[in-house]
Amino acid sequence: MGYCFSRKNLEPLNGTDAQVLRRWRFYEISLVPLPRDWRASVVGGDEAEEIARRLAADAAATAYRQQGAARGRRQAVLEPFMQAASAGMAPTLGMAPDALLELLRAQAKAMEAAEA
Repeated sequence: MGYCFSRKNLEPLNGTDAQVLRRWRFYEISLVPLPRDWRASVVGGDEAEEIARRLAADAAATAYRQQGAARGRRQAVLEPFMQAASAGMAPTLGMAPDALLELLRAQAKAMEAAEA
């Protein structure tokens, strides 16, 4: 079945990227096995809620992956800095460079945990 609608009839679905179409008008009904718009479907009630739940779960998973990638990029930038800082500051602080590097790494992990 083909249909048409106005964008003003679209409403967001529970804070997701999905939208609900409240008013529409059909303009073609296919009596053949291949519909005009193969992506079109009608969803109601429990199925719509399940789709909204899955969309929210997908959005949360995407956000989690993006945060992990950002942490990886931060770590890639911090590690060379921490290595150079520990080598340069360790004699002044009276510490072994490896011990200072481990201390800086532990502090970076604590700061990352506080952000999460």
